[in-house]
Amino acid sequence: MQLNWLNQTPIRKGLLGLKDNGTFKTNMFETFDVVQEKQTKQTFYGNIHSQAFPPKELLFNHSFMGDENTILVIPIVQEDHYFGMFGFVGTDDIMTQLMPLHTTYQLATYFAAGYLRANITERMNNYSQQLEMISDIIYDGIWEYTNTNKEIVCRGGIVQHFGERTNYANIDFERIVNIIHPKDREFFIASLALDRRITKQINLEVRVITNNNQLMWIQIVGQFIYVDGKLTKAVGSVKDITNRKKADAKINELAFYDTLTGLANRISFEEQLAKEIEIAKDNDQSIALILCDLDRFKVINDSYGHKVGDHILKTVAARVKPLLAENQFFARFGSDEFVVIMPHINDNQEAYQLASDIVQVINQPIYDEHRHYQISTSVGISIYPENSKATDILVSADIAMHSAKAEGRNRIHIFNDQIKHHNASQIKLEEQLRHAVEYDELSLHFQPIYYVDSEEIYGVEALLRWNSKEFGKVSPRDFIPLAEETGLIVSIGEWVIYEAIRVMKKWQRKYDVPIKMFINLSSRQVNHPNFSRELKRIFDITDIDPRRISFEITESMMIDNFEQGKLILAELIDMGVKLSLDDFGTGYSSLSSLRHLPFQILKIDKSFIDDLSAVDANVAILKAIIEMAHSLNLSVVAEGIERQEQYDLVASLGVDFIQGYYTNPPLPEDKIEKFFKRKHPQKPSSP
Repeated sequence: MQLNWLNQTPIRKGLLGLKDNGTFKTNMFETFDVVQEKQTKQTFYGNIHSQAFPPKELLFNHSFMGDENTILVIPIVQEDHYFGMFGFVGTDDIMTQLMPLHTTYQLATYFAAGYLRANITERMNNYSQQLEMISDIIYDGIWEYTNTNKEIVCRGGIVQHFGERTNYANIDFERIVNIIHPKDREFFIASLALDRRITKQINLEVRVITNNNQLMWIQIVGQFIYVDGKLTKAVGSVKDITNRKKADAKINELAFYDTLTGLANRISFEEQLAKEIEIAKDNDQSIALILCDLDRFKVINDSYGHKVGDHILKTVAARVKPLLAENQFFARFGSDEFVVIMPHINDNQEAYQLASDIVQVINQPIYDEHRHYQISTSVGISIYPENSKATDILVSADIAMHSAKAEGRNRIHIFNDQIKHHNASQIKLEEQLRHAVEYDELSLHFQPIYYVDSEEIYGVEALLRWNSKEFGKVSPRDFIPLAEETGLIVSIGEWVIYEAIRVMKKWQRKYDVPIKMFINLSSRQVNHPNFSRELKRIFDITDIDPRRISFEITESMMIDNFEQGKLILAELIDMGVKLSLDDFGTGYSSLSSLRHLPFQILKIDKSFIDDLSAVDANVAILKAIIEMAHSLNLSVVAEGIERQEQYDLVASLGVDFIQGYYTNPPLPEDKIEKFFKRKHPQKPSSP
C-alpha cells in the first residue's frame, strides 16, 4: 500500500484509485529512484466516481503532470477480484519504458496480489480474534491439582475427547503426559518445570491425541499456589484452540507459500536466505543460489491459456522437489522463476551438478490431455562469498541467468567477473542507445540487391548503423539484440521506416529510380499494439507508394506465434506492401508452411550460402528450395554472395536476385547515389 516497490520501476508519479462502493478512493503518488532512498509520497485526492477516473482536471494540471502528457490507465485485477485502477503518468513512449518489466500489467497484478493477500489476512485475523474471544468467555474445561492426592481433577466438555463418559475426571500426571503428542512432550514437561520455578504461572499450547485418534491443539492456562514456599495447589483452564491454529496456519500459508505449486513464495525465500547467510557468516561456509527461468513460457501461456501454464508450473515444481536434499530450500520466485538455496557447499561443481539435474528434468516433455509441451530453462548460479556479497547474491544469480538467456537459452551460467563486466557494459550501452535518435547518432546504409542476370539494381536493403559519441561505431550484432530486449527497437524501428522513406523519396525526385526499399521489422515492432495504426499514419504523412516497400520478416518471428503472425502479415498486405521472408534456412519453417503465408520474396540466409560447394549435397537441397519457391510464385534472393564461384553457382541454380559483398557492401546514402547517377542521370530541376 505504501507503493515503495514502484521505486524499482521507471514510474515516477501517478494515481491509485481503490474501489469504495460506487467510487474510487483516490491517492496521488510520487516515487523516487532507488539511489535517492526516499519513500514514496502519497496524497489523498478524494473520492471519484468510477467512470470519471482519472479526473480530467488533473490531465491539465501542470503542477501534477509537469512535462508529462500521458496517463496510462491499468485495471487492478486478481483472481476475478476487481480492486480499482492505476493511472501511471508519463510521455507517449511510456509503454516502451515499461517493456523491460515484461508486461505493463504485471505492475498492477503485483499490487493486486499483495492487496488480495492483505485483505484475506485481515479477514483471517479477525476470524482468529473472534474465536479467541469466544474461547476466553467459554472455557472448554477447568482443572485443579492438589499436592495431597497428586491427581488432577478436570471438569468440562473437553474431558469427553479423552474417553470419559461424563464431564468430570480424575487424571494422574502420567496419563496426561501420554495424551500429549510425542513431539510436544519434552516441551510440555520442560515448560511446566520452568513456569513453576520462575513465573508461578502456566500458559502453553500443545498438541494432544484424542480418544478418536484425532489431533487437537489445546491451551493450558493456570496458576501455581504456594504456602510458606511450598506448592499446595495449582488451578487453571484448558480450551480447544484447534480452529485458531488452523486459521493461523492458513494465514501463514497465504503469506509465505505459493498457492499454485505449494512451494515457498518470494517473501518466505527472502527470509530463509537472510537466515542462511547469517549461518554461513558465523561458520565460514559457502552458499549457492540457483535461479531458474523457464524459456518462452509466456508464449505457451498466451497461446494455450493459463490452465496449461499452471499445469506446466506445477509439473516443474513436482519434478524438481525430489532432486533436493532436506536442507535445500526451494521456492517459486516469480511467475515462471524458481530458486534453490544450497547451504554449506564444498565447491561450485556441486551447484552446477544440481542445476544440470534440474535442467534435465525440466527439459523432459510435459503431457497434458492430448498435447505435450517441450520447455527448457535458463539458469544463473551465484556463490556466496566466492563471487557475490551477501547483499548481491540474488542480483548476481539474476545477471547470470539473463546472461544464459542472451547466449541462446537452455544454458547454465555461474556468475563471474566476466559476466559482471559484460552486464555493466550492457547497462551503459543501453543508456547511450536510449538517446541515439535524440543525439543524431543513427544512420542508414544501403546494400543493393541485383537482378542475377544483369547489372540492374532491383532494390536496396536499409541497414541500421550506430556511431556512438562514447563507444564509436557499435556493431549491429551488439546493439540490435539490446534494442529488442529493452523494447527500444519500437521507437528506433519507427525512425528507420521514416528515414528509409525519406531517402527513397529523395532518390525518386532526383533520379526517378524504380527500385524497392527493403526494411527489416522486429517481432517487438510488429507485436506492438499501435504498429499497424502507426504504419498507416506514416504512409499517409509521407505520401509514399507502399508497393515500393518490402518488409523483411524473419522465420523466428513466425515460429513464436504462427496464427498471430498470419493476421499481422494480412494487415501489411492490405496496406499494399510486399513481404520478404528473411534468413530462410536458419529457423524451423518449411516451404509447405509458406503456402499459407502471403510472402512474395524468399531470402536465403548467408550462412546457408557459405556452406555450399560445387560437390556439396547442400547444392541439391538449395536447388530444390529454389524450385519449390518458384512453384509457390516466390522470388528468391541469395544473400551473402562474396565470391565469383558463389555467384556462378546460385546463378546456375536459378535464383532471381543476389545480394552481398561480391557486388557491393552496404554503403551510406551519398555513396550509393553514385550508382544512380551513372545509370539514371539527374532530372532537371523545376524552373
